[in-house]
Amino acid sequence: MTANTVLADLRKRLSIIKDAHVVTIPPPPVQGLGSAGGFKLMLEDRGGLGSQALVRAANALVDAANKDPDFAGVFTLFNAGSPSVYADIDRLKAEKVGLTPTDVFSTLQVYLGSQYVNDFNYLGRTYEVIVQANGQFRRTPQDITRLKVRNASGEMVPIGSVAQLRDRTVPYRVPRYNLFPAAEVQGVAAPGVATGTALHRMEELAHQVLPRGIAFEWTDLAYQQQQRGTPTIPFR
Repeated sequence: MTANTVLADLRKRLSIIKDAHVVTIPPPPVQGLGSAGGFKLMLEDRGGLGSQALVRAANALVDAANKDPDFAGVFTLFNAGSPSVYADIDRLKAEKVGLTPTDVFSTLQVYLGSQYVNDFNYLGRTYEVIVQANGQFRRTPQDITRLKVRNASGEMVPIGSVAQLRDRTVPYRVPRYNLFPAAEVQGVAAPGVATGTALHRMEELAHQVLPRGIAFEWTDLAYQQQQRGTPTIPFR
């Protein structure tokens, strides 16, 4: 009984779950270096293609790698399917009623995201004052359009009169690597396949499937392994 045989048995049993993608990762090759083994690379959107193009590139690379016998499992946690509400502000109309985009954004921040006001002391303890709209008044997009902003004349203007709310899907988080929007791709070499062989094959697949404008770089242990030789300090 070894770790590889246990993982192989787990992969076989878990593969029948149709509604989930389960990935089993072996322990790190050197105890204490991280919590899991395998490799990790970062796809970088250097061409400004956007999140949708980045997730398509990540999924294409994952699909290609999972068809290759050199890998036991490759996956990405990056996705662009989280629901969101986009506020499209009509700048010209807002200016006509005495509002600026900053006024609208500040109101949305206070009512929806809360804002710190100050502290006060009571019975020897310090309490924070946080303002935010009650839940029943910020539950739907229609509720948001009824929130009001004070304009330059002191009048209260509904947000719905200067902004349209639209449903969109976006990434729930956008990691960055070397300042570029990035997506993580992680994987494990198949049993009996050297890590160096898996990394070399992954680079070949990346050059084949990644579109122009999407680059990749190794990170974590894979980055260390890709370094050639031992860095030394030159002496004169």
